[in-house]
Amino acid sequence: MRSRRTIVPCLVAIAPLSAACSGSPSGAPTTTGGRSSTTSSGGSTPTPSASSASAYAAGLQRAYLPVSDALAGVTAACVRSDMRLALLPARGRQVRTFRTNLARFAAFLRRVSPPPEAGAAVAAVVRAISAMERQFVLLAARIRHLDLAGFLAMGGLHRPLDRSINAFFRAILALHAVVPQAFLPTG
Repeated sequence: MRSRRTIVPCLVAIAPLSAACSGSPSGAPTTTGGRSSTTSSGGSTPTPSASSASAYAAGLQRAYLPVSDALAGVTAACVRSDMRLALLPARGRQVRTFRTNLARFAAFLRRVSPPPEAGAAVAAVVRAISAMERQFVLLAARIRHLDLAGFLAMGGLHRPLDRSINAFFRAILALHAVVPQAFLPTG
């Protein structure tokens, strides 16, 4: 008789995955990365893809959270109404930190194989990262050349940076829909 898979939600917060999703005594369904399987005899055994999915979700979260934090800092700093030329070097350091974290996140997405159901969503996130990185390269060049007018022209509602950040968040939300175990804040 075939086994039946049951999806059990398991939220992974900042705490380690093992603390958030631990198995239960024998005979009860175990929660391993959001999935369990029930055999015909009534016992529970974790599915092989469940452990890899939970490991992927934990790694995804570890790689993404620095990006989210750095992006929040960049956007908060760049929308200041009192932006002056003297503030550009500090914004440049924040942009550099964000770009470093973004590159690490992109490397994780390219290096680690996602669960099969997440492949298309991961590809969409990688494309969104590439588009956003192009905008941040332009922003970094404007900061480096102390081009305050160009810097201000890139930010704001419906401007290039805003569009690329929104596309990135849409891709992250789509990824979160197929890897719900990972905590992926979007703004």
